[in-house]
Amino acid sequence: MNEAVTYADLQFGNLPLKECQKAEAEDNEEEDGAMYENVNPNLNIPSRRAENSAQGNKGQVEVTGGPLKSTSSLTLILLLFCLISLASMIGMTIKYFEVSRELQKISTIHTELNSSLSQAIQGKEEELTLTHRTLTTTQHELKQLAENHMMLSRTLQLCHVTEQQTKEKLTDMGRLHSEAMAKNQQVMEENQEIQRNLEQKDNELRLLNEEICPEKWIRFGMRCLYFSEEETKWEKSREFCESKMASLLLLRNDDYKLKEFIAGRKTDYWIGNSQSDPSIEFPRYCWNNCAKFTNEEIRFTNKDHWNRWICERKLVLLEVTKKSYYNNYCYSSEKKNFHCKS
Repeated sequence: MNEAVTYADLQFGNLPLKECQKAEAEDNEEEDGAMYENVNPNLNIPSRRAENSAQGNKGQVEVTGGPLKSTSSLTLILLLFCLISLASMIGMTIKYFEVSRELQKISTIHTELNSSLSQAIQGKEEELTLTHRTLTTTQHELKQLAENHMMLSRTLQLCHVTEQQTKEKLTDMGRLHSEAMAKNQQVMEENQEIQRNLEQKDNELRLLNEEICPEKWIRFGMRCLYFSEEETKWEKSREFCESKMASLLLLRNDDYKLKEFIAGRKTDYWIGNSQSDPSIEFPRYCWNNCAKFTNEEIRFTNKDHWNRWICERKLVLLEVTKKSYYNNYCYSSEKKNFHCKS
């Protein structure tokens, strides 16, 4: 733009001095003409002024004809410069928005990083606080352990002393144990001898039971008992016992062991009728209700009911020699002798 202005100045500088003065005079005349624009055109203007006006217009055309080209070039240059500036501004605006967006993203990331770092720092501070508390607790526990260690050391010393005393006592107890074992061995030998004697006596009693009571009869104390497998009425059971030279079982109030023995069979049995006085013999007959043993009790029920029964034979020891209780004996029942051994 500066070059174009300089070129225009140079063009005007080449004009002759007279032409410049003429152009200046024409400009003055134009100003005077502007003052008389409202004057009636029919008025006669002096011919000199008209000629000057015509010459001035001609000179003006000649003077202004050269700068028109330079002005259009200058306008094009300015327009091009404006377009370039506008494009640059648009590009810079777009770049500004992109940079602003990037800065916003960076700011968001920075905020998130600050938040995460703050949380991490807070977590580390909490861990440090917890670690400090743990260390304090551990120090307290170590102090207690040290005290306990001292107490244990003292206790161990006492234990060593006690151990020495215990060893001495164990030595004494070992000696006493040896003596006790010797005595125990002697007692065991005596027990074995007693056990052998008891087994021998049991065998003799078993043989005695087999020899005294008939087959299928059981000896209980000084009685031989028969437990039936069939069921019948009370009268038929009494007749069966009498046919075997026996009678229905006669229970007294003090026969506790015999009652427990019969109750263990868990069966109801006909027995002989009882009376209130245990010293009186049981009657041989019953009229309506007869005695039955059930659940360790004596009850009375109709004689026509069917039950099992128990017969008995009482044993009487007739003779026992002074030499041995089991070598010479003789048993008999009230009605029949079973066996005598000498």
